[in-house]
Amino acid sequence: MTRWLWYVFTAMLALVATGVELDRQARRDPELAAWVPAPFRSFAQAQMVVIRLERGEHEAAIREADTLVRRRPIPAESLFLLALAHYDAGSDGVASQALAISGERGWRVPQVQLAMIRIALNTGAIDMAASRLLALWSIGVDPQLLENSTRAVLAAPGGPEAFGKIVAESRFMQDAVLRSAGGYTSSGNYARMVHAAIAQGAEFDCAVLQMNIRSIQREGHKDEARMFMAPYCKNST
Repeated sequence: MTRWLWYVFTAMLALVATGVELDRQARRDPELAAWVPAPFRSFAQAQMVVIRLERGEHEAAIREADTLVRRRPIPAESLFLLALAHYDAGSDGVASQALAISGERGWRVPQVQLAMIRIALNTGAIDMAASRLLALWSIGVDPQLLENSTRAVLAAPGGPEAFGKIVAESRFMQDAVLRSAGGYTSSGNYARMVHAAIAQGAEFDCAVLQMNIRSIQREGHKDEARMFMAPYCKNST
């Protein structure tokens, strides 16, 4: 009897170990997700949501996403997938709530911030779009994604001003944004962004901006270019 119980116990341990390992593998290989026994799905559960979405199985995707949130309620990715499932099913209200919470938790998750930027721009919430854009700048993402997102936000009505204001509030990001953002948008939008930041008390090393200033001058924005060399720029001459 004791030996039989030992065999059963050993078999159960092996089953658990196999389930946990399959779940970890599913994180890298989505095709394994369906093979992970339901009680052991954690990473695999997220893959199941994606699989249902790709198949157009709206209600099933929501059920899988609900299960994911119950099992992994803290990670922003869980709520992000729940939001996608509800958007896919046409439940925009629930989706917006889930995505808003996901965005607050997932400042370092690029996919969440990209989604928040798109939704903010579509709904005219330009301040939110600007804050999410700064989050992308701070965590470091693919340069093309960063360029596309910056171009979109700064091209929106009020975008340069909103982004300039939030850049001024984040001193540790100012030089990085001001050094590179000029290549991601028009000279006029770049100038308006810098003006807004200066108006909010930002101080820039004008030597860093010389190349951008020359570009702005060449494109005919001479008044904007002169503003960069105002007395409140550091190291201005």
